[in-house]
Amino acid sequence: FVLVGDEVKSLDELDRLCAEKVMGWFYVGILIVNSRKSYQTSDGSVIDFSDWQPTRNIAQAWECLEEISAGYVIRKGPLLYRCLLAKADSYEGEEDLGTYEGKADFAPLAIVLACLKAVGCEVD
Repeated sequence: FVLVGDEVKSLDELDRLCAEKVMGWFYVGILIVNSRKSYQTSDGSVIDFSDWQPTRNIAQAWECLEEISAGYVIRKGPLLYRCLLAKADSYEGEEDLGTYEGKADFAPLAIVLACLKAVGCEVD
């Protein structure tokens, strides 16, 4: 579990937050076709909620990094993985370099936490 603001979130809840805030997808609810919770992507395709797990799937975590378009470093320490993102944003005509760090027991979660911080989510 991870603290987001004042609330404790499960990995599934972090996956959903990542889909919406990082990837820009829309939660479309339960579809009649497959009776499952789904997202709609920006290109109109539909992804089953249970198939999107970037907190546990390294390939999907990399997709989040690609969406953020930031420089990054991922390191494995003695106890935790660390993902450090450096993202250049335009702020009132000036370049502002923001850095965001995610720490977790496994790399995909560290990546997702850093990506969520980069889009303005308060996660610890």
